[in-house]
Amino acid sequence: MHASAAGTQDYECKAVLAEGARYAWTFRGPDAELRDCNGAIVAKHFASDAGAGFPEWRTHDGTGVVGQKVSTYTPLGGGGSIPWLLLSAQAPAGVDGGSLRLTRYIERLHTDGGNAPSAASCSSGNRDVTQKVPYTADYYFLAP
Repeated sequence: MHASAAGTQDYECKAVLAEGARYAWTFRGPDAELRDCNGAIVAKHFASDAGAGFPEWRTHDGTGVVGQKVSTYTPLGGGGSIPWLLLSAQAPAGVDGGSLRLTRYIERLHTDGGNAPSAASCSSGNRDVTQKVPYTADYYFLAP
């Protein structure tokens, strides 16, 4: 399955514990809708219960999948956007015959936006503030 995503990559300004008074943007997870080639919403993308490092996709047909990063790639000239990803499907779930049930890998390609805000914009004055950074991407759900 292929779908185009539009949404945000969400970051929270947090104190860096090892360094005391330093603050940094911490990735909280994605919040996006995935649409098919006709523009219909086919899935929701968000951080799974396991946290931001394990993104989840849930479709309207009752299936879902949780991914774990295998590798990243930043194409030439793509440093202004979040990297492209290959993820392995860790927990496919849902109804028999659902669209994501057999997913083994997920690719995120053609990203635009989504990078963390400037480090200088995270300080004690906005600790625990969340920034939602717009992004778009193409997702491919690969099955055997």
